[in-house]
Amino acid sequence: MALSLLRIAVASSLIFAPAAAHAADLLTRIAASGAVTAGAVPDQLPTSGYDAQGQLAGFDIDVSREIGKRLGAAVTFAVTDFPTALSGDWGGRFVYCACSITPTKERTQRLTFPAAYRFDAAVLVVRADNPAIGTIAAASGKRIGVKADTTFEQYLKRDLVIFAGTPVTYQIERPAIVPFASKEESIDAVVAGKADAAVTALVTARGAIDGGAPLRIVPGFLFFEPVAIATAKGDAPFDERIAEIVQRMHDDGTLTELSLKWFDIDLTRVLN
Repeated sequence: MALSLLRIAVASSLIFAPAAAHAADLLTRIAASGAVTAGAVPDQLPTSGYDAQGQLAGFDIDVSREIGKRLGAAVTFAVTDFPTALSGDWGGRFVYCACSITPTKERTQRLTFPAAYRFDAAVLVVRADNPAIGTIAAASGKRIGVKADTTFEQYLKRDLVIFAGTPVTYQIERPAIVPFASKEESIDAVVAGKADAAVTALVTARGAIDGGAPLRIVPGFLFFEPVAIATAKGDAPFDERIAEIVQRMHDDGTLTELSLKWFDIDLTRVLN
């Protein structure tokens, strides 16, 4: 199922890409300089953040470095925030971004998504000592924290359309949505009692719990979504090269290896 969705995502995103006005320029410049700059959104480990030495680290960072390696280029990072990454208005600061962005039709108006590199499983988290929410449906009408301008918020608003047409089943009725600037803040709000629950990624929830947060994951998944490499619009040859590289990283097990390293599970496929 993972590879099937991957191919759909690649094909669909390239349909939305306009004809390249500067076709081979980017690949030529990268080859000539031996360098490439990737975007980074250091939100939270294990996805993307800072290690104990203050250096960028995480699954997304390793994926970006591997892509650069296979482009034959040394990778430097331009740190940005999630809204800027979504905007596509990068001002030439970086040329691709493994920033845990889920492709949606609306986002393809500003970005191209050449290839999916993992899946996010959306989950509901509550305080460990909260007996009132034992099922996902039991969160209906409750205060639910969420990172703003994400597919998690779209799910709560019931206007989420997963890329490639994967159907979404809504299980939460009339939530009182409490938006936050980051996933970490939405989790902290649950711990502090400022929200009854939070919708976030499985890896984020597990990371918080492993870090000592008094939380539990409500059984079941809300939805699965592909997470894709994002590029600026207008360079089809570069997009095709990225798609080829990521497909090889799937095929040779590199992405699975990195997923196990950072998440202890293989998130390159849909979980059962």
